[in-house]
Amino acid sequence: MTDPVSISKESIKALGPGAYLVTALPSIVFVLTLFALLSSRLVPFMAPARQGGKEIGRGIPSVLAAARSLGVAGTVLLVLAVVCVAVLLRPLQISLVQVVEGYWGARAQEGFVHALATERHRRARDRALARLSVRLQAPASLDLTELAAFARRQRGVTRLIGRANAALGRYPADGDHLMPTVLGNVLRRAETTAGERYGLSTVVTYPRLYPHLSSKLDGEISNQLDTLDTTATFVVLFSLETVITSVLLIRFDWWMSVPLVFFAMLCVAYVGAVRAAARHGELLAVAYDLHRFDLLKALHLELPENPATEVANNKVLSDFLQRAVGETPPPSSWRYQHSSSDPGAAAGASPPGPSIEDAGKG
Repeated sequence: MTDPVSISKESIKALGPGAYLVTALPSIVFVLTLFALLSSRLVPFMAPARQGGKEIGRGIPSVLAAARSLGVAGTVLLVLAVVCVAVLLRPLQISLVQVVEGYWGARAQEGFVHALATERHRRARDRALARLSVRLQAPASLDLTELAAFARRQRGVTRLIGRANAALGRYPADGDHLMPTVLGNVLRRAETTAGERYGLSTVVTYPRLYPHLSSKLDGEISNQLDTLDTTATFVVLFSLETVITSVLLIRFDWWMSVPLVFFAMLCVAYVGAVRAAARHGELLAVAYDLHRFDLLKALHLELPENPATEVANNKVLSDFLQRAVGETPPPSSWRYQHSSSDPGAAAGASPPGPSIEDAGKG
């Protein structure tokens, strides 16, 4: 008979550390923060706690007293609350990340706030593009003073262009794909450049590329996604905590700094999410750099002879894959390549037809 403890250990191991990092940790922070806020008796109109007929001071003494009085039943209820929040967070994980990205629903995307936020990033992108064209005219005179001043201005222009390139690195190349948040733009850039450099649509082809990733790259991408999910969850969590604890602002004592601390933690979490998204974009580009030919081999398509042929063939392939399933069969003129171990290869294959590039032209 199988040991139940062994089954539990294997189940926990199968979930992996990501499940606990993404859901359990935010759930623990959220539940404990609410418990501390309510038990502190700092919320206006809440009477101070009493124990043994004596009044307990508000704040930390009240929280410590409530924690000591939890008992077994209270501890179990607290753990159950953490588990319930974690269970609720798990299916909402993608939605939480999308909210932080800027996917706010069809109505919101047509609204004023979404348009205003997107326009802000559009102008920032346009300013960065304009700064790339800044050029200084060298002085006609060989006067040392003028040359020194020109050199200082040139260094300033170089720094300006460097900042412009860094800013453009956070935006998609196509201005029509701009999002209302920095995180959304960084992720959108990754989704529109990793495979597109080789003519492959990243969104369409990555699910087919993913099974061929090396174990090291796969593990690194998974870890980075867990980090991105966790930081995005904390952005939403700290936003809620900031709103909930904002009632402390009317106390006019040092406790009114609590919502400000949560807001600062919100900013730190958001910066972490943006950096995790940028790192994810780099890893996504590496995946196409190293494994795009594995995708073609898995599809039994011929490998290109040069970059121009590769881009042309990949555009045809992406166009076919992004169509609805069953909408149209593959072009009959595609030419497949089978290894000697493939079924039917030894018996002889049909004469080679035109390449994918020729099929696209047709």
